[in-house]
Amino acid sequence: MSDFLLKFIGIIVGWSSVVAVSYLMIRWCFDIEMSWRRAGIWAAWTFTGILSSIAMYYLLPQRMQDVFNVLFDHLICGAVLHILLLRVDDYLTITYGKGIARTKLYLGIVIIYGLMILDGLLVIQMDSHVIVNIADMAISYLTRGAILMCLALEIKLRNQPKQEPSVPNYDMEDY
Repeated sequence: MSDFLLKFIGIIVGWSSVVAVSYLMIRWCFDIEMSWRRAGIWAAWTFTGILSSIAMYYLLPQRMQDVFNVLFDHLICGAVLHILLLRVDDYLTITYGKGIARTKLYLGIVIIYGLMILDGLLVIQMDSHVIVNIADMAISYLTRGAILMCLALEIKLRNQPKQEPSVPNYDMEDY
């Protein structure tokens, strides 16, 4: 088989697994009765979107595909760092009863995405194969490290008792 066909089959199998698991998780988390008809329609629309995205990607010139790959990797890393920042806030809130201030948290998230986009654009602007490889390796390790830190925080938080909020929650029925 050709390299393209193997990649295409791998993408289809991977995305079909993601679609099936995400549909079942949505149904399970929101306790909605599952319907095979709805699942089929949902999967069909999702596959249509994925296949059209893949087709549009391969219709792009090679230079635009490279630019897209670099920016996509940087944005994925930004998303993982975003999740890590939210998990750190949860950890601080549950463990110490006080989390990161919301304005600082949101500003930090915006700064993370801004830096990732700026770094991606700088890597593209330098147009050097060596710099692209170094940036790809650095982004890959940063993403993996952030995922491992999220996992460590999840394990650490698993047995932590929930802290009561510092502001009491008054119910209107009490008055």
